[in-house]
Amino acid sequence: MLVLIFFVGMFINRCVRQSSGSSDFWDIFGIGAPSSEHATPGFHWNLPGVNETTRPLPDVTIPAAGMTAITVSNTDGEVVITGKDGQSDIMVKQTVSLTGTGRRADEDIAAYRLDQKTDAGTLTLKPVVPAGSSLTVSFDITVPKAMSVAADTTDGRISIAGTDGSITAHAEDGSVSASNIAVDSADFSTTDGSITVSNVSAKSGAAQTTYTLNVKTGDGSVTLSDITLPLAKADVSSNDGSVTLKSSAFSALRVKAGDGSVTFSGVKSPMTVQSASGSVTATDCSGRMEIACSDGSVHLSGIKDEVVADTTSGTITASVPGATPPLRLETSDGSLDLTLFSADDFTIRAFAPKEQVHNSTGLAQSESGGVITIGGGAAVVTLKTVGGQINISRGGTK
Repeated sequence: MLVLIFFVGMFINRCVRQSSGSSDFWDIFGIGAPSSEHATPGFHWNLPGVNETTRPLPDVTIPAAGMTAITVSNTDGEVVITGKDGQSDIMVKQTVSLTGTGRRADEDIAAYRLDQKTDAGTLTLKPVVPAGSSLTVSFDITVPKAMSVAADTTDGRISIAGTDGSITAHAEDGSVSASNIAVDSADFSTTDGSITVSNVSAKSGAAQTTYTLNVKTGDGSVTLSDITLPLAKADVSSNDGSVTLKSSAFSALRVKAGDGSVTFSGVKSPMTVQSASGSVTATDCSGRMEIACSDGSVHLSGIKDEVVADTTSGTITASVPGATPPLRLETSDGSLDLTLFSADDFTIRAFAPKEQVHNSTGLAQSESGGVITIGGGAAVVTLKTVGGQINISRGGTK
């Protein structure tokens, strides 16, 4: 038996070494022909997931006359869409990839087709892949700037730039990004992947008086920056990932985070923030803030408007540059650290035992009915903690 195995092995090895590249022999075993570019002495063949064919296909040009929107529905592969001024056609570049080389790869690529449908001014593109094939398709599409865009993919990233219209983008397993866009409504979502959106303005000439921005990811971070939509209601959520917003303006903002930090910087909007397990940090923001944390700290600086912040288990630190509308800071199990840069403008009411309140502002302090009152200014700050310390100090020039 050992002798038989030895001679069979030698026979196969000889066939491998002498193969001219024809796939007929190897197709018998369903393993593809040996690839000369990867050939090494001894046994070697194209195992699935080892050798891959990647090939650009001829460009597809579609007249854009009468078209106002494009929908791209992909399964596996990325989708890149770019809006361009003066573009009269829709230009579609496609790159296909699949496991294996040789005749089978050629047959799968030849069998692939791009399905195109037009309905009421909307062009829909969808790749049609041969059954059982590992073939994936990536798109790089250029469209007229004023075209609305919808894109979805099961496994691959989505990137949109330079368009002036509504946007819907969803990736099951992949990131979503958008930049330099103008919208009246936008919806970005992923199941497992990050979302990055930047440089967004209101769609030119839009008749709507309100705009919407929805951003949602199941498992991934969210980063929004330089978004100027003063009429927009924005809704942002991440079940497992950080949320970051910078230099943006909305008419209303709601943020919900499961397990991840939330960071705001230079945001102008009334906002409601919920965090299950993660810190919330807001710097130089304007608009009423309502913050609720289950298990995380809250850090506020440069407060300009009313703030209500409540955390179950975590510290709260707040730095206030001037007199503001009412502030209410409350924690069940954590300390409160408050710095006032114009302390004389405030009245501070602290709900905590006297020994837990530390006042270094120099303002007069009194106690009545279990409430400690500090100062006598018009702006009112309410502080409450059950199991932590309250520290109140006067800041320098700001």
